Amino acid sequence: MADFRAFVSDVGLLNLGFAGYPFTWRNRRENGLIQERLDRGLASEPWLRSYSEARVMHVPLARSDHLGLMLSTKPSTTRWHRRFVYDSRWGRQPQCKNVVSERWQKCFQGSRGDQFIGKLGWVRTGFVQWRRIEGRNSSEHITLLRQQLQSAYTDQNFNGPMVRALEQGLKDALREEELFWKQKSRIQWLQAGEKNTKFFHSKVMARRRQNRLMGLEDATGVWYDKETYIHDIAVSYFQDLFTTSRPSRINETVDCVSQ
Repeated sequence: MADFRAFVSDVGLLNLGFAGYPFTWRNRRENGLIQERLDRGLASEPWLRSYSEARVMHVPLARSDHLGLMLSTKPSTTRWHRRFVYDSRWGRQPQCKNVVSERWQKCFQGSRGDQFIGKLGWVRTGFVQWRRIEGRNSSEHITLLRQQLQSAYTDQNFNGPMVRALEQGLKDALREEELFWKQKSRIQWLQAGEKNTKFFHSKVMARRRQNRLMGLEDATGVWYDKETYIHDIAVSYFQDLFTTSRPSRINETVDCVSQ
C-alpha cells in the first residue's frame, strides 16, 4: 500500500471521489459483516482540466460482492450560486482603491453594525461591476503577452525598450496569476514567488472536488442527486437538529428573538 501511495503521489494523480453508497465491497455474511471502500477513481491534472465535472458513481451489481465504478464526464446542469471572494491581485491596481473610496461614502440606516454590513455589500457590488466592465482574463492576457514578446524578439527592427516593457509585463502577469492560485488553494506554508502556480492549481482542483456536493442521503439511507431533493434533505436535517419535543425555559429564548 505504501508503494501504491508513493506511485500516486509521484505521478500526481488526483482522487475523483464518489457518489452513492460509501463502500465498494462487502463480505456478504449475515454475522460479522465487513465493508470496505477498496476501489477508487484516479485521474491526472491535465485530464481533469478537460473533464472538470467528471464524477465516479458506485453502482450495485447483481450477484457480486463488489460495487461497480461508473465514470461520467457529462457536465452537470446544476449551477450553484457563486459567493463573492476578494481577489488579492486587485489591491495592486489603483482602480481598486477608487472603488472602495467612492462606494464607502454611501450612507445606510440602522445601527453601526447594519451600516457597516451595508457598506461592505455596496463595495462588494462595486467590485463585481468593476471586474465585469474590465473583463480581463489573466490566462488570455499572459498568452497575448507571450505572443507579443515572441513577435518583438523576431522583428528585424529590434525595439529594446518595448521588449523590456513586455518582459516586465509578462513577469508581473505571471506573478499575479501565481498569487491568484495561491489564494484559491489556501496553502499558507508555501510562499508565492517561486513559480509554484502549477502546484497551487492542482491543490485548488483537489479542494474543489472534495467540496463538491454531488448528492445527499436522506434519513432512510436513500441517495438523491437532484437539486430539489438535496434542498429538502438539508432543510429537514437542520429542522430536526434544532427542534425539540420537550422544550425547557422556552420563554426566555423567545424573548431574545426580535419580532
